[in-house]
Amino acid sequence: MEGDKKTIMEFTGERFIPGKGGAQIFYEHLHRYLFAQKLIEGKRILDLGCGEGYGSFLLAMNASLTTGLDLSKEAIQNTKIKYRKENLNFIVGSCGYIPFKNNSFDVVVSFEVIEHIEDQVGMIKEVFRILSRDGILVISSPDKRFFSEKEGILNKFHVKELYREEFVNLFKEHFSEVFLFGQDPVSGSIVWAEDERNNENTTEIFQVNLKENEKFETRRISSYELKNPVFHIAVCCKGEISSAIKMTGISFLNDESKRFLVEKDEMIRKIEELSKIVEEKNKEIFALQQFANKVKETILYKIYKEGKTFASSLISLLMYCLKAIFFLILFPFIALFWGVLILAMIIF
Repeated sequence: MEGDKKTIMEFTGERFIPGKGGAQIFYEHLHRYLFAQKLIEGKRILDLGCGEGYGSFLLAMNASLTTGLDLSKEAIQNTKIKYRKENLNFIVGSCGYIPFKNNSFDVVVSFEVIEHIEDQVGMIKEVFRILSRDGILVISSPDKRFFSEKEGILNKFHVKELYREEFVNLFKEHFSEVFLFGQDPVSGSIVWAEDERNNENTTEIFQVNLKENEKFETRRISSYELKNPVFHIAVCCKGEISSAIKMTGISFLNDESKRFLVEKDEMIRKIEELSKIVEEKNKEIFALQQFANKVKETILYKIYKEGKTFASSLISLLMYCLKAIFFLILFPFIALFWGVLILAMIIF
């Protein structure tokens, strides 16, 4: 069962921690593990780069044995406190040298890890080594073109991000089948059949592009027309690809709590409150500027300015007079000193 102790890890942005970072990042990470569950029933699973451990715990619900591996000792200590299950264990280890024998696992899951690794080819070789003869790798990574370059998201923990072609080419040398999925955060609505007589599993997608001035464009598309995902998920097989993967067109995650919408509405409310405060402060600043302009037009202010100028000139004059007096006082002594010095030089 899951431990009742709260996480002891600090959220730094390197590893995802449930409850930290907002709803959208939670949806993205959770959905990947739920997507992988269809491939792990009764199998030996390695969660490579398990981080905080929530994903390993989910996988253990369907797998015969799940092992979570992470380089961080802090992360592994946390997992052992927070997530407990008979078929679940955690170890400290490296993706570059996975501490298991050949053919140790049926499925390796590694989500948002490879972009943190310098030797990515070495990591894939290690994964291939520990997989069984018909083993499967389920791995994800952000697309550099749309994650970093287009969206402008810069993650200081990412050592080497990959373009789509680079990501796919990493696996083709080792795996006989590579099946690619795209993942994107979505904005929109879902309509489904509540009538039990409608038992056809069909998917209908409408693409809408909202523009300025409330104008918009819409069109009906297939899942194959969805383009330019922010994240890629690759299912790589040593043998034949699973029918569960071939039959997957679209996987949708729905949050009953509507947390993302609640967060968005709360953010909008705070922005509106801050905008009102800024507007009030701007009014106060404008009123003070108007008052200052009126003060500058008064006779007293002009007298003050002229008096200030006169005082400044008077002070400068006094300083010059003091310097002159000081020079006149010292001049006889300076002349006497040099006279004595010259006379001494003549005599001696």
